[in-house]
Amino acid sequence: MFSFGGGSDTQRMNYAADLCTCIVTLPIVEMLSDCIMGLEDIYQKTGKVIHIGLEPEPGCYLETTGEVIDFFKTVLWPQGTNFLCKKAGYSPVMAEELLRKYVGICFDTCHPAIQHENLEKSLDRYLAEGIRISKIHLSAALKAKNNEDALKELERFCEPTYLHQVVAQNDNGIIKCWEDLPHALAELHRHPTFKDVRIHFHVPLFWKGTEQLGTTASALTPGFFNTLKMGFCQHLEIETYTFDVLPEKIRPGHITESISKEYAWVLEHF
Repeated sequence: MFSFGGGSDTQRMNYAADLCTCIVTLPIVEMLSDCIMGLEDIYQKTGKVIHIGLEPEPGCYLETTGEVIDFFKTVLWPQGTNFLCKKAGYSPVMAEELLRKYVGICFDTCHPAIQHENLEKSLDRYLAEGIRISKIHLSAALKAKNNEDALKELERFCEPTYLHQVVAQNDNGIIKCWEDLPHALAELHRHPTFKDVRIHFHVPLFWKGTEQLGTTASALTPGFFNTLKMGFCQHLEIETYTFDVLPEKIRPGHITESISKEYAWVLEHF
């Protein structure tokens, strides 16, 4: 995801849509490469490595693992290498080394899960391509069945503070997407074969759901945690930022209680 500083989630979504239409001419690679030169200067002066983690997210320019890998391999690395060689006089080998050192991804676990991806396989693909994992957000999103009771229950999660993208999948692996939950609720009844509905609404990792609603926490499997134990990323963050907009029935008391329970959940699964 290319972050849009300030503004609402809707503004950010509109920005992402505009970005997609002008991506050929917008000098994203050049701007990232300029950042890399600055970060290398900081490293040479201080010994501190600061790296940029692009965060794929539903509805944004970079959504899926495949799109991210394609961007790094066919856009960022070759074009960035060319730019750094011309502007800073680096050799092609050094230029690509710097690109790999200073630009990676922020892996938010609920984002590929919303896209119906396997987290362990996603991480394995990034590591196999040599893409740096700058940071990992341990998070869970809503899952629902596409039936009348579930859709009715999801109405409680409609709120204007954050954008809650929706991705539904049928048995053939075909997906349909909506930019926000109210839009999806208005149309999902017309797509009954898209039974597996995932919503970008962060919920506590420990929440077990209801009869109709579940979470993507189950995607954080023992295999996923075993992959994390390889030590390629030291920065893990529990990212349930929606406490104030959660329906009251699923709030676990005070926010400190929720944080404590989430830490306990993560430590247990590690």
